[in-house]
Amino acid sequence: MSRCKDRILKLLTAIVRVRDKSCIFARYPETGQCSGFTAADHIISRVKSISYAETRNVIEVCTRHHIYWKPQNPLKYTEIVRLYIGENTWKWIERVSRDNKSYSFGIYEWGKCEMALKKELETYTL
Repeated sequence: MSRCKDRILKLLTAIVRVRDKSCIFARYPETGQCSGFTAADHIISRVKSISYAETRNVIEVCTRHHIYWKPQNPLKYTEIVRLYIGENTWKWIERVSRDNKSYSFGIYEWGKCEMALKKELETYTL
């Protein structure tokens, strides 16, 4: 299962790189310069299985903004993410964040998520 989740994370990174095109904070001069290398940053913690493989829950962020800027500027980070993803997606994020149900994911569920992400990535690369 952990290998499948690793593949899912790589797919999410590939998707945000083609979808977002760069660290989303590069568009906001007040956040400072980017460090270059980017990855998928989960808005809702990866601990929640229900949103782990959901592309609405990830943005492209550089190492500097993720590791240093985000912890130092949590309110501004949230404000910019909300602005970037839009109100509809933000409302979805809020709903999922409040959902405290436990969702049991096994290899079958993770495999389905992986297949769906592969299909989504194909839509960006066609």
